[in-house]
Amino acid sequence: MSNNECKPSKDFIRNIVNNVVSDYSSKISSNIIEEIKKKIGYAETKYKFSIYGGDPQKIINYLQSEEWGDLVSYTRSLHIEDVLKTILEKLYNEYKGNCSNVAEYAKKLSESFNFSQEKKENISLDSIINSLKLYGYQPEVMENEVSFKDGNVTVRIIVANGSLSYIVCKEGKAQNLDTIMARTNKIKEI
Repeated sequence: MSNNECKPSKDFIRNIVNNVVSDYSSKISSNIIEEIKKKIGYAETKYKFSIYGGDPQKIINYLQSEEWGDLVSYTRSLHIEDVLKTILEKLYNEYKGNCSNVAEYAKKLSESFNFSQEKKENISLDSIINSLKLYGYQPEVMENEVSFKDGNVTVRIIVANGSLSYIVCKEGKAQNLDTIMARTNKIKEI
């Protein structure tokens, strides 16, 4: 198949991106999923890579663009770049038989995610605060830690030497010490 022949049967957004983000919907908040879809949808309009009246080979232009780089940075800041890696892997699998240049580019890009994940990411307090805000929390910041509440649960996240530690506290009432000890044992199981 020549480079000019790119006739995939599956559309990048409708059949690949939407299916992948749907698979992640139980792990990632809906506002983040919508933001990912919005960013890729904007790129489809700009680069015209849809199989419906566009040129699927232009997916490569998108994957080389500043818009893709911004999406990678966005997902990395939330520690969910595996969504993009999965999109690239599915793109490779769906396009390898009938649009090989796009498939091969997606494969190379996916492999670069493996390389970058091998490096230990330096976790910053700012990136944690931004992520918590995106999840809809109102974080409280102290020296090297941040805390937030979710109902009757308070979480403290401490950043030290590029790693995280956390403390989860649950407020409640009990009739006796045995009830508290039983709840404590349940928490230890987590």
